[in-house]
Amino acid sequence: MSYYNARNQIPVPLSSDYTVVIPFHKGKKTFDRDLFSSSMVGGRVTVEEVEKVLTHLETATSKLHSPCKATFVLMILYLIPFFMLMKRTVRSTHHVPVCLWIIYAIYVLVVSLIYAKYSRSQVEKVVAEAKKIIKNYYQAAFEARGLRWHIPQHFPLWIELYKDYREQHQTGLQIHHHQPQPQVHHQSHPSRYPQLDNAHHNPVPQQPIHSNYNPYCPSQNAPYQPPSMTNLYPVQNGKYPQF
Repeated sequence: MSYYNARNQIPVPLSSDYTVVIPFHKGKKTFDRDLFSSSMVGGRVTVEEVEKVLTHLETATSKLHSPCKATFVLMILYLIPFFMLMKRTVRSTHHVPVCLWIIYAIYVLVVSLIYAKYSRSQVEKVVAEAKKIIKNYYQAAFEARGLRWHIPQHFPLWIELYKDYREQHQTGLQIHHHQPQPQVHHQSHPSRYPQLDNAHHNPVPQQPIHSNYNPYCPSQNAPYQPPSMTNLYPVQNGKYPQF
């Protein structure tokens, strides 16, 4: 695990299936190229092509002060007034007024704030220059191959290369999985028995079957009616016959 800002101890994330992370070596002020290989992006770009991008970005990151140089500058700004104040204290027969130490403390605080603001402005300039380099020279060519450079929030602690082609492939699989399957309509062919087909689609209401039902002569199959006294014994002169 490497760090760019030793005071904040910001960890560098690891590469994943969707992102290639290339960390920055704070001592050499260069990106660690040994952690990248063409197989990490499915052979879509070569190591030389990525090397060209990183080398161009290092022209911007080289303008940042290294931690050793920053510490050296602050020590000079802090110690020179301190030694001057101590020298006066040794030569003086009386105690140095407390107000001088208060002034020195205020001086240290102001210098620290000014240097912190200056460092942030330098980082912002480097980030803006890096984004301009990526956009103007390399982003279009990498996007055509399904890749995309990204400047993270803590740049130049690391730089990221997104594998957009994997996300597009995953999205395509999800769309295909949720897409409704087309309904297959079978074309009807002319039937040799249209009467049977019509009977299948438009069934005739069934009548109750009686004991005289003749399946071979439909004309005789009238609806069944129970026998009555009139049918069995005809009325003669308004009266039933007497037995």
